[in-house]
Amino acid sequence: MTYQELMKLVNAGFTKQEILAITGQLNAEPAKAPDPEPAKAPDPVPDPEPEKAPDPVPDATQSALDQLTAQVTKLTSLVQRSNILYSEQPELQQQTAEDIIASIIYPSFKGDK
Repeated sequence: MTYQELMKLVNAGFTKQEILAITGQLNAEPAKAPDPEPAKAPDPVPDPEPEKAPDPVPDATQSALDQLTAQVTKLTSLVQRSNILYSEQPELQQQTAEDIIASIIYPSFKGDK
């Protein structure tokens, strides 16, 4: 049985016992290899201590964005106040009766002024 066939059976939900029964290996005992001579176990190596996780660095991006937004808002308000302060209304010219009559008779007439 190939590895792909075995994986298909496993993915289909068959258990180890069912797969062995299908392949006919349930009753057959696997050939045992001769027991190797026990070797002296090496001294266990202690597990290295895990590195301490670094303290999380606060996300400076959000605070930088907040500061930038505050500065842009402040700058916008300064520009608006400056524009209002230095804005000028056009001077109203006192129109005479002659200017009014002339504008009625001849609308494009501007007068002497």
